[in-house]
Amino acid sequence: MRRISVEYATLGTILGRAVYDSAGALLLDAGTVLDAVHVPVLSRLGVREIIIQDPRVDDIIIVPSISEEVEAQAIRLLHRLVDSNRGKLIKHIKLDLTEVDRLVKVMIQSIDSAFMGEINTEGCLSLGNYDYIHPVKVAGLCLFIGKKAGYNRADLVSLGMAALLQDIGYIQVSQHVLMNLQAADENKSPEYKAHPEAGYSILSQSGVDDGIAKVVLQHHERWDGSGYPAGLKGSQISPLSRIISIASSYYGLVSRRPGQEPFPPPDAAEYIAAYSGELFDPELAQTFVRSIPFYPKGILVKLSTGESGIVTEPNIGYIGRPQVRVCYDRSGEELSELYDIDLKEPEYQSRLVTDILEY
Repeated sequence: MRRISVEYATLGTILGRAVYDSAGALLLDAGTVLDAVHVPVLSRLGVREIIIQDPRVDDIIIVPSISEEVEAQAIRLLHRLVDSNRGKLIKHIKLDLTEVDRLVKVMIQSIDSAFMGEINTEGCLSLGNYDYIHPVKVAGLCLFIGKKAGYNRADLVSLGMAALLQDIGYIQVSQHVLMNLQAADENKSPEYKAHPEAGYSILSQSGVDDGIAKVVLQHHERWDGSGYPAGLKGSQISPLSRIISIASSYYGLVSRRPGQEPFPPPDAAEYIAAYSGELFDPELAQTFVRSIPFYPKGILVKLSTGESGIVTEPNIGYIGRPQVRVCYDRSGEELSELYDIDLKEPEYQSRLVTDILEY
């Protein structure tokens, strides 16, 4: 299997995995042969990447840690929770979060049992559905980081609940602000900056554990005290909020936002690493960068030698040093005999990944 950006899809390409739209609805089943109708429609429906069959890497299986079906259920649930309460006064809002609790536990079980799965690091291209997709992606990444950091199951449930509900305060933010506020200007909007406190109030009166509600309250605080609403710093911030801060910032960068095109995943991860100790808890930032695939399995990369190939194993923990099946020589000609290299091994120390292709 191989990953490509949908813009590189061509007629006759065979899907290796099913494709879902930005709202989590099934569009095309695995095995579908793309035709002249499919190709132009996919990008308009908010699809960013597709997993395709490629005989050169038919031994490579790409499976997400958390299935698209589970993510779709969570997206639809957030739609219902937010849309059914929009416009109400906070004192009249009381949420039934039984289904949120169930889905978080399903996510945890998925991560625990995923033998070959890896966390999905692609962002969201749909501006209209970003506010519902973002918390779902963030929750999955938070659980992944939390597990790597050694959190117990009870803490993981609290982390997942807070991550999924981090933006429930958007109920009190006008849709005009949410749809049009530039990513770089979020800190300048009093209405937007009030959403963590609104979320805390909504969750508190909905009977949510106060610890979880406080994690939501603090998810925009920053390690150096530059965040909001209280300007907390360092150990004053809940550790769970610090994890959400990292995961939310990462997915915000790799997604299309008003005034911002998506960053490539490696660049977004570099941003987190660069602001470790400033915006982000340095220990958790290190856990993050050593826990995610900088170059996910199935992606086509260019090497410093001029050759290019498909990542067969991301070598998580070895930053930017994946295993690659070299498919093209430095002139771009396809090789008749492919060969594998492992960039973490000393013999390939001089070779670097310099670019991501077809993505």
